Amino acid sequence: MSKIGYVRVSTRDQNLNSQIDVLNEYGCDRIFFEKVSGRK
Repeated sequence: MSKIGYVRVSTRDQNLNSQIDVLNEYGCDRIFFEKVSGRK
């Protein structure tokens, strides 16, 4: 069974790397991410 991770930040200035690092340590095979504002 593969592990899938999801990373999201709400501004383009925020960094995804710390969240991605945690998911990689957890052993995720695929990681999806997005940078989206909650305002829109």
